[in-house]
Amino acid sequence: MANAIVCAVILIYFAVFNGYIYSYHLDRERARQDNDPYVHWVMMGLKGSGGYNPDDYFFTRSFKDPDERKAAIIQEIKRRIADYGPDGMFKFLTKKSVKCFGDGTLGLDDFLADREDKNFLHRFIISEGDKYEIYRHLCEAILFTLMLFMVFLALKYFFRKENNINLAPLIAVFGIFLFLLGWEANRRYFTNFVPVIIVCAVLGIDYFHLLVKKFGASVLKTTQKR
Repeated sequence: MANAIVCAVILIYFAVFNGYIYSYHLDRERARQDNDPYVHWVMMGLKGSGGYNPDDYFFTRSFKDPDERKAAIIQEIKRRIADYGPDGMFKFLTKKSVKCFGDGTLGLDDFLADREDKNFLHRFIISEGDKYEIYRHLCEAILFTLMLFMVFLALKYFFRKENNINLAPLIAVFGIFLFLLGWEANRRYFTNFVPVIIVCAVLGIDYFHLLVKKFGASVLKTTQKR
């Protein structure tokens, strides 16, 4: 019942918001003509490393009619998936997942690289800096540690019958993971989910501690028998 109420509130909010925007600020037909269809970013996410590329943007904008534009993009998506094949698609998505989730810097240097007033800290946090590898490895170590403890939370639900009250953050992280596999890849996109990963990691530490205690007790018991 609570989920139904939440969904109803969200739908009402979006309906009212869209009604207001298109009644007073935007022309609906003009927006339909000018907007890129959502499948554009899916298509873009199937080429190269899955990130932004100008060729796909120009391809999309080369079609004036929105229906023709969408149909051409869908056809291109099908062609690219067919060209990859099952094995190629798996390898591509693996590489793409690393780009989306494997950079602990969260793309901070994307915002700072264009600054004119650089100081000694930029040697660490900008990818062109001579100390950047130190900063990158440190950030990745922190991120991967959080993800490791998050995995322990998942194992807790897999091996034990647990109340599903803490399952929501895991589902959220898994959801954004699936979304980014199908969307344009960008190392900044999952930045807003880092707090959710931290929550999962904190919850996973408890199970990790329990496993360590059990392992220690088992080792101690075995030692005493000897």
